[in-house]
Amino acid sequence: MSVGWENVVAGNGVGLALSGITIIFLSLLFISIFIRLLPRFLALIDASSRDRPVPASQVASKPQALSEAEKEAVIALVLHLELEYQSGESGRVTLRPQGSRSIWGSSARMRSLSSWSHHA
Repeated sequence: MSVGWENVVAGNGVGLALSGITIIFLSLLFISIFIRLLPRFLALIDASSRDRPVPASQVASKPQALSEAEKEAVIALVLHLELEYQSGESGRVTLRPQGSRSIWGSSARMRSLSSWSHHA
């Protein structure tokens, strides 16, 4: 088996390489043009959707005031989440100790502490 330019030319390798380069170049050019024009297309779509009148059934009514119990629940949730975040417990992964078993056998018992919280 001989290696050289004669085999490339005989197997039409130059034409194949040029057609491949052309296809790749045109594809990248098309993607670049698409990315460049995408904000304009989205602006046109957004402008056309804003011109349409909104039906009365979709117009939101005034939000109702929260009751005292709802306000207290929201404040408690925010405080709980903030304290959990500041303590660093939200992303810690733990293992339950299981005596002399191998660590590889305990992989099914691994879980994140954030899955323990009752607020979600």
